[in-house]
Parts: sequence; C-alpha cells; structure tokens
Amino acid sequence: MSGYKTEKYISRLVPKYCMDRQLEELLRADPHIVLVEQAEEWDIPTIDMAGLVDSTYGERATQVIENLQRYLQLGYIIDTFQSHHERVNWRRYFIQQHKIEEGESYHEISTTALRQNRISGIVSAVEFLKQIYTGPETERFSALCTTYLQTAYDNSVVIERGERGLIKPCDLFEPMQKYAWAKQMKQQVYDILVLLGEQSAARKKYTAVSS
Repeated sequence: MSGYKTEKYISRLVPKYCMDRQLEELLRADPHIVLVEQAEEWDIPTIDMAGLVDSTYGERATQVIENLQRYLQLGYIIDTFQSHHERVNWRRYFIQQHKIEEGESYHEISTTALRQNRISGIVSAVEFLKQIYTGPETERFSALCTTYLQTAYDNSVVIERGERGLIKPCDLFEPMQKYAWAKQMKQQVYDILVLLGEQSAARKKYTAVSS
C-alpha cells in the first residue's frame, strides 16, 4: 500500500518535562509573576503516520508529531507584562539577579506554553499536517486543525507597533486570560493527536486482521 516500513514513522513518546523546584520558587516570589505551573498529565497516544500521509512526508510528519508532544509538556509562567519587550527586559534582569547560568534553568524561563516563538512553531506544524494529511477523516481532521489555527492566529497578530515593541491581542490579556488561552491551545493540539492516534490504531488493527 505504501511501499515503506511503517515502524520508521512511529512517533516516540516524549517524556514529561518538570521545572526545577528552586527556579519555581524564585519565580513565584517575583512580583511580576502571577502563576507558575507544571505541565498537565496527558495520555498521549503512539502514532504511526504510515497510511495517514504520503510516504514522501512520513519522516517529517513524525518529527512534527513529536514537536507537538513536546509542546504539551511545557509548563506555564504567567506574568503581568503587556508587551514582549517588557517581558524580555524582565527576563534578562531576573537571570542576572539570580545569577542563572546557561543551562536547564535558563532554558526553562524562556520555554513555556505561552512563548510566542513556540506558538509560531506549533502553528507551522499544524498547518503542515493539515496540508499533507491523507487519512480517512479529512473533514474532521481539517476542522480540528482549523480550530487550533484560528485560536492561535486571532490572538497572535500584531495590532500595534511602538515604543513597547510589537503588541498582539494576547499581550493585552489579563494574566489568567493568558493562562486560559494557552490551555485552550494545548487541548486543541491534544485533540489533533488523539484523532491521529485513533486512526493509527485502527489501521494497525486492520493490517493485523488482513495479514
């Protein structure tokens, strides 16, 4: 049917990433930080992309799936800033103040579920999967992808350029609105993975019965 080894396109399960406890305490004590929270517990399925995309994209699709899994494993650092510029300046000061060197803790401050660069990467990943998907539930899969893309796009477009840098709707959210938005996007990404997992399992079962 496909002409390539299906096991080559099975995504690895990405382990949950836990923030360093000492760093978590420092962040909670900072007056600009409203909430620090570890990532949720997700029941992430094993996904074999064979039969769901053309073999040309099999390996790349698997890498994209693993990238979506990593996104789900990111925690939350919710702050009071209303521009990326203010956040960058705070992050630089926080790192210097607490003498945080390049390494895990340094990385954790920058890599959260609300980091714009991370969200942009997930948007690209979902767009890619939407374009290459050839599985049996095109309409349903496309709808799930579109729902996520609208949620991300609507609040990530630049609406102001000025002294505070580039301002997006999400920058103007109240802190807990940011948190709710991030959780909503992660749930939508999870829904995409669940559908792919269901189809992967169904195809594996059908193949086993047919062989």
